[in-house]
Amino acid sequence: MGCSFSDQKSSQESLTVVVHGSSHDSRDVLGQQSESTRHLMGTGASLLVLPDGTTWPDGDLRDGMASCVESLTELQAKLVSAGAWTAEDREGLGTALDHSRRVYSKLIDEAPAHREEMQKLRSTLLTDFSPLYVAGYNIVTKDPGFADFIAQADRCASNAPQQKPRQTTPQLEQLYETGAVNAREPFKSLLDAAGDKLADAKIEMAPLKKMTRTVEKSMLRPDAARRGEVDDILDVVRGMVICGSMHELGVALAFFAEPDCGWKIVRVKNRFADGAQTSGGWADCLLNIVRSDDPHQHVCEVQLVHKKMLVLRGEDMGGHDAYNQYRRADELLLVLDEKDVFAPVHRAVGMLKGLGVVTPGTPDLPRIAAGASYKADTQKALDSAHSSLRLGGAAPSLVIAAYTCTHDKNKVFEGLRKLCPDVPVVGVSSCRGVVANGRWYSSSKSRALGLWAISDDRGDYDVVHIKELSNDAQQVVADKVTAATAGRPMPQFVLCFSALGFSEAVLKGIKSVVGAVPVFGGTAADNELKKPYEWSQFSSEGGVSQNGVVLVLGWSSVEVACYMSSGFQPTEQKGVATRTSGSTILEIDGRPAMTVYDEWTRASGEVVVGLTTGSIDTTTEAIAGELRPIGVPLDDDDKEFRVLHPLSVDSAAGSLTVGGWVAEGTNLTLLAAEAETLVNNICEVSSALVKSDAQKRLGVDASGAVEECLGAFMIFCGGLVKALQDDMEERWEELADPGGKREALGMCAFGEQGPRGHGNLMVGALLFSNKPVRPTRLEPS
Repeated sequence: MGCSFSDQKSSQESLTVVVHGSSHDSRDVLGQQSESTRHLMGTGASLLVLPDGTTWPDGDLRDGMASCVESLTELQAKLVSAGAWTAEDREGLGTALDHSRRVYSKLIDEAPAHREEMQKLRSTLLTDFSPLYVAGYNIVTKDPGFADFIAQADRCASNAPQQKPRQTTPQLEQLYETGAVNAREPFKSLLDAAGDKLADAKIEMAPLKKMTRTVEKSMLRPDAARRGEVDDILDVVRGMVICGSMHELGVALAFFAEPDCGWKIVRVKNRFADGAQTSGGWADCLLNIVRSDDPHQHVCEVQLVHKKMLVLRGEDMGGHDAYNQYRRADELLLVLDEKDVFAPVHRAVGMLKGLGVVTPGTPDLPRIAAGASYKADTQKALDSAHSSLRLGGAAPSLVIAAYTCTHDKNKVFEGLRKLCPDVPVVGVSSCRGVVANGRWYSSSKSRALGLWAISDDRGDYDVVHIKELSNDAQQVVADKVTAATAGRPMPQFVLCFSALGFSEAVLKGIKSVVGAVPVFGGTAADNELKKPYEWSQFSSEGGVSQNGVVLVLGWSSVEVACYMSSGFQPTEQKGVATRTSGSTILEIDGRPAMTVYDEWTRASGEVVVGLTTGSIDTTTEAIAGELRPIGVPLDDDDKEFRVLHPLSVDSAAGSLTVGGWVAEGTNLTLLAAEAETLVNNICEVSSALVKSDAQKRLGVDASGAVEECLGAFMIFCGGLVKALQDDMEERWEELADPGGKREALGMCAFGEQGPRGHGNLMVGALLFSNKPVRPTRLEPS
């Protein structure tokens, strides 16, 4: 990742302009705050005490905090010099801590009345100081050793425990007297050894973190139950390694990762990685380390810093002073659950402001587009669909293709790679047609092709392709997803397109790694579900496959919501699966499953099976169970179901095969719907579910979130396509409506994966909102 002299010179000139404008802006903000803000800091937020004991920005300490700050400062100095506290010292410390925590609690209670002033102060400060850090980071990324350092840090992170470390001394008194004091000298010796090894680096040992700041940090938490706890404060003992190049930082990282040094790395927080900078734009690499033979396992911190970033923190630049004030406003607003979701926008505005560029008043959100064609010629269909992708001239970050098996899958893949040579692309086959922007695309020969694209400069989209799945699919998928997410925050969502028969194993493998992250997708389909099967998947990472899985891990710059719903209603016919084998139900309530299902459907007014156990003319027969599926209750009120499509019966065994795994002991309910009302039912349920998920995930007015979504990728069941084939053109727009009628593409699957697992005969969507994701933010120090 080297850069030419002209690139470096241009970056340096840009930095000079930004620094000049931003340093003046920072001083203006620090020195000319309004009277209302000063009043705020003297009442509701007077407790935002700087580590040296002064208020922010000035004024008298309130409620006896001056004596508390003085007492805590003196006691910390005594601990450092004597190595321990007396009983009298500990009593005085307890009194000061109790009083400080009471005043912080009072501050938090008063904070809502001053929300607006703090919001304004936070956004103003961020706009003015962050250009310093952003410009510096842009120069650092052009360092020839940058890419190697990122890879090295990723390897170190993968070798460290995946859970965040905790201190073993949970009380502040123990954290300092037992943990920090005993760790300080060995840590200093380690830094001295680093200085001998790293001749060109500057090594700094910081004083113990001020107890005034530790109290503040422990109290300003959104989780009220954890206020006052200090087990996650990992930088009481800390130091800094300052290097002039990324190569030198890599040498420093290798030193601390060396097993023979007597210390072990328990966490790597690499904020040099793309998108991992703090909300203010600062970048460094934090190492949390523990001395191997420390009986208290006290966690210390080493900060690896590039010299060109550190210079921006200097007194002349004003970056760190402005950040300290931003941090305190941000922390207090976070206590009020007021995240700074527009931090990246403020940073961009500040950068352009420093360069003298006129900026728009609205954030640059991702662009989403969809298009489709039912032309018979594959290349002409691709060209037509591609020309419909209106991204305003922006390059796509990801392209998804959905196509019927009547198109040559290899031609679709090769043609799309030519149209989008440097873009991650994935493709999946769809049953009989696709939907694009509310319109059903399918020819008389069930031929269609659709494309969906997103342009998201601040997002990242990675593709994982496993070309051949087998019995170990769950573990293989879990291993691949673990590798793809190593050293990174969890993605916003995962899209999956797998072969029939592996969907549930794939889903379990993904969920074992990403947990609560939304997983959404569909099983690849052909037009008839008859041998030889013609479904397929492809990707830019692995080419074309038939029995594999393609995953998209999305770190989108906006929040997402998803839903999966059906339009079926429960009947009175219920039972328990007493004997099963995978997706085959052998017995219900101890009787042949085929017989029970036949009785249930006849009672509901529909003859589906038409066979009897022991028939001699045939043993296995496909059945049309689309309107009489089996439901697995997901709640106690029988309002939500996992829907399973009855696919076939075996008259010799008396068994019923459905479109998903069924465990023995599973409660089963016959579901029912009529073709005339099914779409209306789906629309009603979908609307309610998407609003519920939008409210839960986005925290905004649900109806507004739906109507203002940027676009969606949708999944429809291929079984519904067959059941509604005659009405598809009229019904498709209704089914697509929960997506807000924005840019959307839908494929028709042989199994649907959503928030409640794998099911059949369902409709769902992954919705992209207009709400920016809060970037990785700085953990206050």
